[in-house]
Amino acid sequence: MGVLRVPGEVYEPGRLEQLLGVVPKYRRYFAALLRRLEAEGLVTVEVGGRVTATPGVRDGALQDVEREVAAFTAGFAERYPVALGLLRFMACCLGRFDDILTGR
Repeated sequence: MGVLRVPGEVYEPGRLEQLLGVVPKYRRYFAALLRRLEAEGLVTVEVGGRVTATPGVRDGALQDVEREVAAFTAGFAERYPVALGLLRFMACCLGRFDDILTGR
């Protein structure tokens, strides 16, 4: 979606939501996503809400999305065949994540 790709990128509270067009009803989901990114070491979120990309964003981004997603899906299907339906459902949702967050 074009943000948080460069270490040191800083966004003031509310600016990311504005740039990405996150609709109000999904702001809680977006906040949860930021917490997940912080837990993975990809961003820091200050008490006031300021978000900063860490050096981890270099390694956290997919380089070849289609190839890497296909490899993950194949590996997941081998390890957890009973959960393949859930994986397909989640993949469908994630494939439209930007449309969902922006209400399109």
